[in-house]
Amino acid sequence: MKLAVLFVLAGCDWGDTGIDWTGTERAVEQICACNDKACLDALGVDANLNLTRSVWTSLEGEELRRAHAASVRAATCSVAIYARDQVAKVQGWRTEMCACTTADCARGVELAAAQWVQHYNNDNWHLAGLILEADVVAIEELERCHAHHVPPQLLPSVLAVNGGVLSWQLADATNRICRCTTNACAELIDHQFYELWTNGFGSAYGLQLIEASPGATLRYYECFRRLAHGAHEARIHR
Repeated sequence: MKLAVLFVLAGCDWGDTGIDWTGTERAVEQICACNDKACLDALGVDANLNLTRSVWTSLEGEELRRAHAASVRAATCSVAIYARDQVAKVQGWRTEMCACTTADCARGVELAAAQWVQHYNNDNWHLAGLILEADVVAIEELERCHAHHVPPQLLPSVLAVNGGVLSWQLADATNRICRCTTNACAELIDHQFYELWTNGFGSAYGLQLIEASPGATLRYYECFRRLAHGAHEARIHR
């Protein structure tokens, strides 16, 4: 399965980034307008046609936000078609969860859903995250219905260690994961943060941040591990 993530570079001016945002976002919308695999294949986009890390790390502020948003939208639109059956399975777990009337039912559905997600995590954890991200609303509804029967733990919020964007993102992702009651919720947030960390900032900078934020990082790991049912560690821990 290939994932379409397209960026248009004006004049191929990598040094100045020179990103043609109108062209980029138009290309993404063409991808998201597709309803079948033939349409995506006809666009002729390569599986890994993406901004290189050198370009990602040269972006700041609004350009970084737009690049990440375009990448996420193109990838999730592609997965929604290429992995349609798997996305439908996630939606089915949401339907089952919201039909539960007891905590035991909710816990049973959550465990079954977690085991199903782990099946994809074992083979391709990046794909597993994209499948979840293809229907964020379904994950949010599954989480909300589960939390109705199994309330989240109430933990003090962690704070960013400095004013940096990624530091704030780490604190935000940690607090959101710790409010999750389902594995699917934690997996989705972990996937989103990992993608932002590796694509938007680079692994070396991310590691420096983690070392400088031991409290938030430890809480992140602990809360994720609590919902992973012992299957694996968080993506930023691998």
